[in-house]
Amino acid sequence: MRTLKKLASTARIVATLAMARTFGEYLHTVWDGELTYAKYRWRGQTWAIPSSAMEDPQ
Repeated sequence: MRTLKKLASTARIVATLAMARTFGEYLHTVWDGELTYAKYRWRGQTWAIPSSAMEDPQ
């Protein structure tokens, strides 16, 4: 049951980010020194969607 809740939560997050990216207003791209994020404004909130992969420390 716990796995099903986690899967539902993940699906909800992915759907929200997809909607923000599809229907939201693109603001700008931000680099925080490690990751690159694209910022979108959708339904009165700002969403930061990662647009780069995180490097594994070696």
